[in-house]
Amino acid sequence: MYRYTMEFEINEFIRLYLINSKTEIFIKNERLMQCKQAVLNIPLEPQQLGDIETVNDLIDRFKTKDDYQLEEFPHSITPEEEFWAHCSNFQFWYEQDYDTRWMDRNIAFPLLKILCDKGDPLANRVFLDEIIKSIETWNPDAILFLSQGNYVDEGYMDYVPNSLFWELVKPDIVEEELESLKKLFNYTTAKMYNYDKIDEYHWLEKKPGFKTQDRHVIMIKYEGLWLGRIPNMILEFEELKTLNLKRNLILEITSDIYKLNNLVKLDLSFNQISQIPESIGKLKKLKVLNLMLNKLRTFSARIDSLKSLDLSMNKLKQFPDAILEMKNLEILDLSHNEIRTVPSDIIKLKNLKELNLSHNNIKNIECVKKMRIEKLVL
Repeated sequence: MYRYTMEFEINEFIRLYLINSKTEIFIKNERLMQCKQAVLNIPLEPQQLGDIETVNDLIDRFKTKDDYQLEEFPHSITPEEEFWAHCSNFQFWYEQDYDTRWMDRNIAFPLLKILCDKGDPLANRVFLDEIIKSIETWNPDAILFLSQGNYVDEGYMDYVPNSLFWELVKPDIVEEELESLKKLFNYTTAKMYNYDKIDEYHWLEKKPGFKTQDRHVIMIKYEGLWLGRIPNMILEFEELKTLNLKRNLILEITSDIYKLNNLVKLDLSFNQISQIPESIGKLKKLKVLNLMLNKLRTFSARIDSLKSLDLSMNKLKQFPDAILEMKNLEILDLSHNEIRTVPSDIIKLKNLKELNLSHNNIKNIECVKKMRIEKLVL
């Protein structure tokens, strides 16, 4: 039995307890989770609140890589006072019929799911409506959050028929790309269900999604979802300009990558790629290529249009000759490899502004010092 110093009953299903100076949420006498720090000071002027409609809009505004900036603002209240602040928030949420706009989705949807399982009639009545409401906003973060459950084994999309989902979303894109988008969505969701390392922290930190322009998909971002390979249906988006598939355990780049002939930016960092197909050189509009932290031992692809190339943290033993032909290159990162020499022909890279060769085994760098480079790291 938990020892508590304060208790507050929201309804017959939800109770809050103050245990060891922390507010804990209980559902039908079972501990669910601990409340985060209550936010008292919001660093925004009133005129900046115009586009904020939900609690998550506010959270996302101040989200950083490691945590929420909102939580870093100090406040001088006692644990007892903070307990009553949490109680007030939950009471308001309940009085608003569990409207998920007024509660962090990371708490609201797991709670609603468990409340449904426990037989809460209000939760059972509003749960599907709350899911549909989030879908109708077509916020990629919210939708893909709903695709994978937190604190529970099932995803919230299990409650929404697939046909109803796309009927609600109705993204304004050409029919062929809409079908490809459906296939991609189903494929990535299935991958996430089958991978046991998708946990709460990982899911909340990633930002999967896409952007459209003139009825075409121009950006796809599926970061950190352990896809294992580049999904074939991505190659069907001929107007795609930005593709981010970092942290996906990808082993190789398909030789058909050239089909994305409008691609401008490609991020495949933090994967396990060991070879680059020559066909990548056919991407005539590609300007940014990030292959940081892979398993490359060589790099022979010549991409004349490149302006930025990151090959850091690979296993390169030689300075790639192909790079010497990339006359438009402005930024080059070869740090954290096993390179021993830099060819004198590097002076051919007249447009190079930033060069990082640190953490290699290079001994003679005289040719580099002769170059007019704005930022040089050795």
